[in-house]
Amino acid sequence: MMSAPTDGSLGSPPAAEAPKPPRAPPGPPPPPLAKKVSPAAAAGHAGAVTLESISLRKGPGPAQKDASAELKDAIVAEAAANKRLRDCDIEAWYTELEEHTFPTAFVGITEDDARALIAAYNHRARGAEGPLPAESQTVLEALEARLALALDAFGPSAEGVFAKLSSRSPKDSTMCHERGIQIVCDKLTALRSASATADGRVDTDENAVIAAVTAATIECLKLHGAADVIACFLTSDRVCTDDLPLALSFPDKWSQHIVLRQWVTIPPQFELRAFVFGRKLTGLAQCEPHCAADQNAPIG
Repeated sequence: MMSAPTDGSLGSPPAAEAPKPPRAPPGPPPPPLAKKVSPAAAAGHAGAVTLESISLRKGPGPAQKDASAELKDAIVAEAAANKRLRDCDIEAWYTELEEHTFPTAFVGITEDDARALIAAYNHRARGAEGPLPAESQTVLEALEARLALALDAFGPSAEGVFAKLSSRSPKDSTMCHERGIQIVCDKLTALRSASATADGRVDTDENAVIAAVTAATIECLKLHGAADVIACFLTSDRVCTDDLPLALSFPDKWSQHIVLRQWVTIPPQFELRAFVFGRKLTGLAQCEPHCAADQNAPIG
């Protein structure tokens, strides 16, 4: 007996399919999904907004919060340190050490003087054309007159003065640096001449050269006249962008002066820095340790 083929080509036709039931007519579309609303909107409050309209922002993480707190702590600590620095100004100790230190004159400066110095510094730094504004110019002229009177008190025999503010000096003055280059050249030329031998050689040592260059960097800060003092300050970042703005931030402790100290030449290898703690001298250190000191050399 042969089986009927399954491909429909031969044999009996395939059995008819059972009729399918008719499809039901389409019903109404499903209702839209309800939007999520805030509790206020659900309660019918006026002005309530849906949660879909709210955009949430990511708040600072723990690391950001820690960094912010550290910055605030650092600012507070710096302010406290700056207040302590004011207690180390020369006005705080000069009276007790006056008989042991160089003759010194104090020229008081007001907050207006400080602002005029800063304004003149900025005027020069910007390369502004024309004169300084009249108000600042008037203040500086009055300050120069007071400086001239103080300088006269040192007498005609004075070699010059070292000028500074109550806390720091204008040792970065570009005017003084330019003078220093010429002083270095003069000192090295004199050293070469003094060390020349009969056969044309130069008989000097490295330490003498180092001492000459170091002495020039100090000597360039020697000032003569009130205008010289003003010009020195106006070319110093330390004075006009650092110390004066800092002092102005503590108006309740304002006691600033331009301090004029009689110039005394000291070989750099013999200049010492003293350390005092608890009103007692606790140590001495050479200010210029790269200059070897000859124990038998005269200091003056």
